[in-house]
Amino acid sequence: MKKRTNAELKGLRILLMTSGHDVSDSRVYHRIALSIKKKGAIIYIVGEKNHVMSSMENINIIAMPKPTSRFVRFFFQPWRCIWHARNVKPHIVHFHDAELLFTLPVAKFLWPHSKFIYDVHEDFANLMLIRDWIPRIFRNILRSLIEFFEKKSARDRKSVV
Repeated sequence: MKKRTNAELKGLRILLMTSGHDVSDSRVYHRIALSIKKKGAIIYIVGEKNHVMSSMENINIIAMPKPTSRFVRFFFQPWRCIWHARNVKPHIVHFHDAELLFTLPVAKFLWPHSKFIYDVHEDFANLMLIRDWIPRIFRNILRSLIEFFEKKSARDRKSVV
């Protein structure tokens, strides 16, 4: 049995992108960033930074302002994430939110040798059916469009893991 070390991922640059969460969000920071950092990877998180944390454990934070509306979050914030992270040279890019998939073609152009991970942590398409801020008449259409786009993007096995 091979003994695991804290240097398993030494030197690997991982870019975590979130267009809808604070960088200190427990799912992004604690469950993903810190656990991977312990394996020796170099971590970058792109996202909102609204809370002051006493220590970021040598994790590179690329802070962005909080979106001013849901419209901004879904249609502009993903592009802001890409823009703010454009100079990072990641080996792996981790998309934490579904709306980041819209930026995938540009991300693949910016980082042609990177692998992309889409973190499917919820059934985003079906969530559209219960969002009260979406007019009922558009919910099924929106769910179908999102489901199609998610599946189409995830089928590109060359870049999305």
